[in-house]
Amino acid sequence: HQWAEAKTLSGQVLAVAPEYYDARVLLARIYAWEKNYTEARKELKTVLDKEPSHREAIELSVDVEFWSAQYYDALTIVNQGLYYYNNDKDLIMKKVKILLAMGKEDEAREVMSAYLDAYPNSPEVKRKLAQLEKYKNRIALEYTIDGFDKPYPYRWHMASAQYQREAKWGTYLAKVNTGKAFFREFTTFNNPDWQIEADAYPILNPNLYVYLNYGYSWGSFFPRHRAGIEPFLTLPKNWEISLGGRYMYYEPNDELSSDVFILTGSASKYIKSNWLSFRPYYVFIGNTFSQSYYFHYRHYFKTGYNYLGGALGIGSNPDDPSIKAGDVSRLSITTYRARLDFQHLIGTRFLFRTFIGISAEKYYDFRNFENKFRPRTDATFYIAYLF
Repeated sequence: HQWAEAKTLSGQVLAVAPEYYDARVLLARIYAWEKNYTEARKELKTVLDKEPSHREAIELSVDVEFWSAQYYDALTIVNQGLYYYNNDKDLIMKKVKILLAMGKEDEAREVMSAYLDAYPNSPEVKRKLAQLEKYKNRIALEYTIDGFDKPYPYRWHMASAQYQREAKWGTYLAKVNTGKAFFREFTTFNNPDWQIEADAYPILNPNLYVYLNYGYSWGSFFPRHRAGIEPFLTLPKNWEISLGGRYMYYEPNDELSSDVFILTGSASKYIKSNWLSFRPYYVFIGNTFSQSYYFHYRHYFKTGYNYLGGALGIGSNPDDPSIKAGDVSRLSITTYRARLDFQHLIGTRFLFRTFIGISAEKYYDFRNFENKFRPRTDATFYIAYLF
């Protein structure tokens, strides 16, 4: 870090122009990064005593008190900021984070509801409100079919029963999955295979949560072990980034390496009622390497539950159910894919979601000894009961 040099330069500027507040705020920010909150407070107080509506000084003062776990002081300052910048979304979200850290969920919900009344098209607030809805539990059923017809018919059928819990410190899911594959008119396995799986999204702090996954199967359809980890970091200006990986282990055989490693991440942004995200995948299977890139989009409607979106991608998506189930050979195949994504709350307790996708997938035609493209379709249907 070049913090020492930056502090020296800031001090030189302030020696000549002590009322150059941007330099003083920068100095306070460096102190805050160094966790020297006492000095940071002194510099910020100097600015706010002279210019109490200084926007950057207000935001940084809130952050300093929040980072040092002085939640009541942070709440006081953010309320002062909202006096000057009424209904400012960034300050509103800071206030919500403070209230949640203090365990005041009802007050946080009231703040966000009031903001949505004034600005009904904020997907970030809608998403946070959805997390605070009175229904903290859901049970769900999910069914996926995926397949192609050339050069022969092949189908994957997968179903899942799930339980999800929204807790103060994150979201947690338990799943029981079953699957079966059909080659022409024959079933590739004598009986459906089963997998138990758990997902978790623990919140480490208001700006950081982590995706965790583990699954185990005692059959041949799913990988023996499946695991994943991916931290997500919320940034200013409605940005979110992540970086993580997936791992799958199969019982060794002559056709497939037993270990599959996947490196992935994402860069996402909310723009009014829209969510945009870019996600690459880098897949390592034995000595082979493949990559794919996906762009996702959603438009949110009245609540955080309802949206319409889709995805465009090049390469196979390792998070697709068929690849989770073991169709790993697809990961090295050239694919161009489009998918529709729709979710809607039915009444007050039922949530419906569907994915419908179509791909142009390269395959080798042994009859004509040439590469061709075949259409491949998939559909997923999800229904949940909230309580």
